[in-house]
Amino acid sequence: MPRKTIKELQDLKNKRNCVVTTAFDFWTARAVAEAGCDMIVAWATTLEDTKFVVSEVRRGAPDIVIGTGLPIDIAYCSKEDAMRAAMELREAGADVMYCSAIVPSTIKYLADQHVPFCCHHGYLPVDDTWFGGPRCVGKTAAEAIKLWDQIKSSEEAGAYQCELECAPAQFGELIAKHSKMNIISMGSGNLDGQ
Repeated sequence: MPRKTIKELQDLKNKRNCVVTTAFDFWTARAVAEAGCDMIVAWATTLEDTKFVVSEVRRGAPDIVIGTGLPIDIAYCSKEDAMRAAMELREAGADVMYCSAIVPSTIKYLADQHVPFCCHHGYLPVDDTWFGGPRCVGKTAAEAIKLWDQIKSSEEAGAYQCELECAPAQFGELIAKHSKMNIISMGSGNLDGQ
């Protein structure tokens, strides 16, 4: 079976949901591959640990798109550090880079170098202290406009996909309808993927 591509995932938009799940080891990745999932997301805390996890997941699921998180201690230092980490993670077997709330200029820097990027908007665990804990994001008009602007900024910077976490379902559906990106729902309704 040929390895799935980002283009194939993009082509799913408006056709069927993209099935995304997590795996952190060879055996789980193998089971996910056998179940027919479209994409696996795998990560760890440090760059070295993430490279090991990604390599094991790639070994278990050689034909599935694998996304991984850029370690925060690297992703926010500089665009060059983010690129270096992305290249190391791609060498370990990752296809797509993730990072919660990374600035659009870094997404653009990576996208300009042909590194596929998935942004993450809505509720972000890193924002717990600002929100007063976990909650739905985008319930007020002002918050929905701000969220839409953030998503559009990521799209314009070159992200091909967005995880939308804990946003109102109707708002999530509007975002998916008006965005070119695949919008993957994390508790935000029935969007382009789950």
